[in-house]
Parts: sequence; structure tokens; C-alpha cells
Amino acid sequence: MPTKHVFPVLPLLFVMAAWPPATAEAAGIERVLPTVRPLFREGNYLEFNYAHVWPDVRGEDADTTMLGGPGIVEGAIRGILDDYGQFSFALKGVLGDRLSYQFVLDEPWGARTRYDQGSFPDAFSYAGTRADLDSHAITATLAYDVTPNFMIYGGLRTQRTDASASVPFLNGYTIDTDTDVAFGYMLGAGYHVPEIALAIALTYHSKIEHDFTVTENVDGAPGSVGRSGFNTPQSVTLEFQSGVAANTLVFGSVRWVEWTDFMISPPVYTAMTGDPLVRYDADWWTYSLGVGQRLTDNWSGALMASYEPSEDAGRLTTLGPVNGRTTVGAALTYTQGPLELTGAFTYGWFGETENQIETDFHDGDFAALGLRVGYSF
Repeated sequence: MPTKHVFPVLPLLFVMAAWPPATAEAAGIERVLPTVRPLFREGNYLEFNYAHVWPDVRGEDADTTMLGGPGIVEGAIRGILDDYGQFSFALKGVLGDRLSYQFVLDEPWGARTRYDQGSFPDAFSYAGTRADLDSHAITATLAYDVTPNFMIYGGLRTQRTDASASVPFLNGYTIDTDTDVAFGYMLGAGYHVPEIALAIALTYHSKIEHDFTVTENVDGAPGSVGRSGFNTPQSVTLEFQSGVAANTLVFGSVRWVEWTDFMISPPVYTAMTGDPLVRYDADWWTYSLGVGQRLTDNWSGALMASYEPSEDAGRLTTLGPVNGRTTVGAALTYTQGPLELTGAFTYGWFGETENQIETDFHDGDFAALGLRVGYSF
């Protein structure tokens, strides 16, 4: 009889929901890195995750020429990205000797951008510039053990999304969308060798196409109602772990996301400026690596780092001025019978970039705390 795939007993693969904070551009819009980790747990398993993230980005100066202004305006602003909380839930169950399932509820994409006046003179104001993006998703996955060491899996994903933004320095522009529900899918395969604590999972997530009714306003005039949309992009994620010594694991992931397929181009804004509201010209790769160690029969710990290179993607949107990031983190897990509690701390640095009016965004960083409660039954 086939044995169920199991990530080794060490509860170290805490893929933190407290990943880098959301922005409205590039990889920053992605708040949860999807994982199939619960599928590899033995038996039935339930978990809850919560994280809180405190981001900060500083911007300096602006070139107001394209706005009809006098040119370079000196000033500074910070606290552009709001802090936020993040919740997710996962349930994994066994349907038979070879078949299992996983349900995941999460908030995969999000943005909370807020500007005030900062130290800019009255001749130019970022005040009131903001972006909001909310999403909720449910992913239902079935997994089949082809052999005791090899699994294939696939499933459907439904995603609910809405957004709004305001760019007052561009003729008082605002946009609001309705709520759209759209669907996608995921496919993957996993392999493990329990004797050496080796486990590998390769997962593809399809893009999901959203189509919205949008209301755009310029200079307080009656809103123009039209249609616009965007694709949350397709991605490929490789997750891996391996034992390297007694009670010690190395683990990590490599992730590619096709962000060149993500563009927000509302009709009024695009006609007014000649450019989309959000666009960039490079896909993003994210690399992570960690080491975990069992400390006692009940305690284990892990150290983690990730790197997302800055890309030559041109000037980024004011609504999400982040280009690349580096993170370090630590997690500590306590296990008592079927109950597993994990706490984690992450600190990271954002890459530098400019927006369309040449404000230089730099010295960005963030801190995050996360908690996971897992229960096997």
C-alpha cells in the first residue's frame, strides 16, 4: 500500500504570510506567496495564519514639467505605504490511500498607498494620492499519489477583487471599480525521499483575468463610466527542502511571475496622459533560502532570507514605488502532540526607483510579525 507523502517531522517550512508589503506595482502587489506545503502533511491538517506588516518608503523631489509646473520642486515625503494585517486559512484532508485535497482561503493581492504633503512647498502637492486594492481567493486542490514518492496535483482558484485610486496632481484624477469575481487554475507535481528528508514541489498558477466597470473623474467633473481590467499574472514556483545533518534541514524556493502581463489602463487616464495607470516592462524572480534546526523534542527554529533583484523596468508608478527587495527572517516553532505554534519575524529593504515625475524613492524598509497555528487530526 502506498505511503502518504510527508515533509519530515521538523515543523520548519513556515512560509510566512508576512512577506513583503503590498504596493501597486511590480511584485509588491503580491502579499502571499502561494504554497502547497499543507498537501505534504501526513493525515488531516488545519492551519490559520496571521501577519502584520509595517512598511516605510521615502521619496524626494519632483519634476513638475509634465504637469505644467516650473520644473524641479524640492521636498520629501515618507510613510507612503500603510501598514496592514494579513490572514489565511488552509485545510488538508485525506480521501483514500492515494487521494487527498487542500482548501486555501487567502488575500493574495493588495495595496494600501497613502501620501500626505510632506515637506513639499504649496506649489506642488502629493497630498491625497492613494491606491487601494483588495482581493480574496479560494483555491481547491486535489492530489494523487502516483507512487509512494511521486505526487501530481491540480485545482481551481476563484478570486474576488476591487480597487480604487486617486492622483490629485494629475487634474484631480480618481478611479473606482466595481467588484469582479474571476477564475483560474493551478497544476503541479511533488517528489520526496523520506530517508534524506528530501522534498521538491513544482507548481504552476495560471493568470486570472479581471474585467471591471470603472468610474473615472477629472477635475471634479461628472464621472465617466467605462470598462477596464487587468490580469493577475501567471507564475511558476519551485519549493524544496533536504536534510543535511541530524535534525537539520535546508529549504527554499525559486519563483517566476510574469508581471509584464499586468497592466491597468483605464480609458480616461490613458487618453489624458498617453500612458497606463500601472505598467512595467520586466518579469520578477524571487529567490529564498533557509536553514532549520530541531532544538529539543518540542522546539525547532529556522533562519530565512530572500532576494528579489531590482529590474530595469523604467520609471514605476507613483501608486507603488518599489523595485526589488531583500529580506531576512527568523521563526520559532513549538509542537505539543497535534498542535503546532509558529511565530516569525521578518525585516527587509526595498530597492530604489523613480516615478513618472522623477521623485526618487529610496531608504524603504519594512518589518513584519507572523503567527501560524497548525493542528493535525
